[in-house]
Amino acid sequence: MKDSRLKYLVILDIIIGAAIVVLAVLVLHRQAESRKAVEEAGEEAEITETVDSGPAISAEEMEKVMPDITYDGRTWSYKSSIQTYYLMGIDREDITDTDKGTGLQNNAGQSDMNLLLIIDTDTDSVKLLPLSRDTMTQVEYYNESGTYIDTAVRNLCLQYAYGGGGRKSAELQAKAVSTLLYGIPISGYCAIDMSSISKVNDAVGGVTLTAAETIEGFCTKGETITLHGDDAETFVRKRDTGRNYTNAERMNRQKSYFTAYMARLHEVMKQDMAAPLSLWSSRSDDMVTDITADQFSTLVTKTAGTELSEEDYLEEPGELTHNDTTQHDEFHVDDEALYRLVVETFYEPIN
Repeated sequence: MKDSRLKYLVILDIIIGAAIVVLAVLVLHRQAESRKAVEEAGEEAEITETVDSGPAISAEEMEKVMPDITYDGRTWSYKSSIQTYYLMGIDREDITDTDKGTGLQNNAGQSDMNLLLIIDTDTDSVKLLPLSRDTMTQVEYYNESGTYIDTAVRNLCLQYAYGGGGRKSAELQAKAVSTLLYGIPISGYCAIDMSSISKVNDAVGGVTLTAAETIEGFCTKGETITLHGDDAETFVRKRDTGRNYTNAERMNRQKSYFTAYMARLHEVMKQDMAAPLSLWSSRSDDMVTDITADQFSTLVTKTAGTELSEEDYLEEPGELTHNDTTQHDEFHVDDEALYRLVVETFYEPIN
């Protein structure tokens, strides 16, 4: 029992800290409701296949979904042990009441934070791949009645808005990410409103870190600051929209916050292992997800003992530009480099 509790502590420290505890709320999500919702939405949403429960689908099933590929003169097979969970932070205070209407005018919100949690259950390794909200990719458009209209290349963050909100938006967002990454299966997704950051932050008594940059009127580069309440949301979300490329700066701040939060959470849980449970319960109304309690339990068991380091953060390859016509930043992926990243992360050579 003692060993089991210790493993539980370690994996929770990794997953919750890395994603600002976005994924952790799922353990209290009712399994029956989740499965029912997935069944109702599955055919209509046309989402890439997901894992219903258990560590991974069988090798035979995976071969049908992800056939072998030839790359760099070798044959590669998709790792059936891989699970990929997509975490998205939506720039809206309430994301659970927006299931009618589509488009930006519906104010369903946009995905400001896009993070892939990649777990290999064979090696007990965890990787994180942050994706820029400005990534240019295939985005599907729907009219107000929910009928598909067209697909065009737009910023990744817009797909959530054009889905009208709620489960459909989250499913379309996951589909867009899967398409961007050459069809890799998304095992599950979780969308949560970004206003929860302050509550998540204060649940561990605040987070102390060294500011990597100056935020005017808030902090100075190199300054050690402790974030409480709304200051945590300011640090993670604030950017100067009057300047170009500020989302890239914000993503760097988010990474430093993840690291500092992990350290703080670990210390808190040494004293009270049940501390995250009350947090999960309080945040359960702020999310849209298809991940079941069974899946989360499997993650805890299979990835126990894994430790996350800076090297476990993968980098989305590409070039950040500014479109003078639309006045929006655009991140254009390097297709060759991204394909290599996908192959080396999700596949293994078989000859």
